[in-house]
Amino acid sequence: MSEISEHIARWRERLLERGWMDWPGHSPPTHDWIEYHVVWNGEIWSGRCMLSHHLWSDAGIPGTHRYLIGNAFPNGVTVRLWRMAPGSD
Repeated sequence: MSEISEHIARWRERLLERGWMDWPGHSPPTHDWIEYHVVWNGEIWSGRCMLSHHLWSDAGIPGTHRYLIGNAFPNGVTVRLWRMAPGSD
């Protein structure tokens, strides 16, 4: 993980303590609804999606769900956390 601010590091740790998963080592499922938070270019981006509803080719388009949470190495993303969305099986 790249250098992140102390504030972001504390926020990340609190989410991990509450059951959120860190992308490295825990990639999200593609066929279930997930919620995610990422730090991209210094800003927090959040979303809810089912990755299978989005094209694989979108992984190269900055700002898309596939880019932010589905891409293995998105440029400018320093933190990626996800969890199963409430109501997912």
